[in-house]
Amino acid sequence: RADPDDVDTICAMFDRSFADDASIDSFANFHGMRDGALLRAKASKERFFISLIETCFMSVTVEDEDNNIVGFAALDDIPIQMLHCEDAGTMWEPWFHEVYDDPGVNGTSALWFACCLAEPEPGVVAEVLRTTFSTMHDLQHLLVFVPPGISEEDAALLLQPFEAPF
Repeated sequence: RADPDDVDTICAMFDRSFADDASIDSFANFHGMRDGALLRAKASKERFFISLIETCFMSVTVEDEDNNIVGFAALDDIPIQMLHCEDAGTMWEPWFHEVYDDPGVNGTSALWFACCLAEPEPGVVAEVLRTTFSTMHDLQHLLVFVPPGISEEDAALLLQPFEAPF
């Protein structure tokens, strides 16, 4: 499980993955933030990641053999992007069932990725999945919400951790 003491390493991983203003803005947009300004300042970036660790349903870090953090995932029971949408809040299930017609996916069987950062090493996301599913035995689905208006280039950048086979 992630710990607030991990925030420096998580922020460093974020900085390596999102090194320019355009990629930071894409990350902010993808995560339901108005703009990336908060993620450019060290203190507010740390607060963002600490808030994910402390408020999300579950947060996971993955360490390599030298005990360096190489992956971070924050999982929540609602899509983080819907928190900032008027009239949405926590009401994702009716929308999901209408769009995908899958009543088996609900608030007790699914979690949403609020954030996922991973070093480009094999097995990092697989370890996030292994840890999550072994910790939460009733969990059946991990979901990623891709908001409308995300360009293909931004989606490729932001969904990079999920590209490698698990």
